[in-house]
Amino acid sequence: MGETAGDYLCERLLDWGVSTIYGFPGDGILGALRRYADRLRFIQTRHEEMAAFMACGHALFAELSRQLPDNAILSSDSGSAANWFAWQVKIRRGMKASLSGNLATMVPGVPYAIAPKFAFPDRVSVAMVGDGAMQMGGMAELLTAAKYYKTWADPRLVVLILNNEDLNQVTWEQRAMAGDPKFHASQDIPYVPYHAYAEVIGLKGIKVDRSDQIESAWREALSADRPVIIDAMTDPEEPPIPPHVSFAQMEAMTKAFVAAPKEGLPGALSAVREFAHEFLPGR
Repeated sequence: MGETAGDYLCERLLDWGVSTIYGFPGDGILGALRRYADRLRFIQTRHEEMAAFMACGHALFAELSRQLPDNAILSSDSGSAANWFAWQVKIRRGMKASLSGNLATMVPGVPYAIAPKFAFPDRVSVAMVGDGAMQMGGMAELLTAAKYYKTWADPRLVVLILNNEDLNQVTWEQRAMAGDPKFHASQDIPYVPYHAYAEVIGLKGIKVDRSDQIESAWREALSADRPVIIDAMTDPEEPPIPPHVSFAQMEAMTKAFVAAPKEGLPGALSAVREFAHEFLPGR
C-alpha cells in the first residue's frame, strides 16, 4: 500500500519534533496511528477542545526546551510543573537547574529564579510554577523582580504559571495513593489573571489559552526587555502519570474515579491507557 494522507501527516509531525498527539480520531487516520505507534504517542480525548487544553500542559514545556538559550537558569516548583519539567525540558551543558529538593515544598520556584539574577545578571532565568504556589508567595516575590530588574545586565526573567484553579499534584496524589476523589474544599483555588497582575506591577503579561499560541508566547517572553509572566490555562484533569504505573496506584485511582465519575473520567481514560502500555513490548 502506498503512502496515505495519514502517513504523510505523521511524517510531518515527526519532522516538526512532535512526539505526542492529543485528539479524537476518525477512521481515516487510525491505520497511520497504529503504524507510527512506536514513534508517536497518541492520547485519545473526549472532545477536540479538551485535546488542545491537554496539549498545552506538555507543549508548554517542550516548546520552552526548544527555545531555551544555552546558558539559561531553570527552576521548577513542586507539583505538576515538576512533572512536565522532568518529562519535556532537556537540560544542556552550561545550563543550571533546581527543584525544591526531596521535601516537595511549594513556593521555591519564583525565588529560585530571582536569586540567580543577582549572581548571574547576564543570564536568562526561567521559573515553572503552579497557580497554588503563585498565590502562596510567588505573586509577592515578583515585586522583588519589579524592583530590581533594571539593574540586571539582562532583564529577562520568565515565570510560566500553570493556571488550572487546582492544587493539582495533591488532587492526583489523593486519587492515586488513597483512592479518594477530589476534595474541593481544600483543592479548589480562585482564578487569578496573572498576566494582568504582571502589567499592574510594571512587568509583561502573556495569556495562553490555545496551543497555537505557545510558540509565539515563548518567543515573545524570551525576547522581552523586562520580566514576563506566561499565564497558561491548563487542564487539571490531565494526569501526571509516572513512567511506570503500579497496580496499587491504578486500583486507588479507579476507586477515586468511581466516587466522582464526572470529574475523573478524562483522567481515568488516560491513566488506564498508560497502565495498559506497561504490558507492551519495549516499555
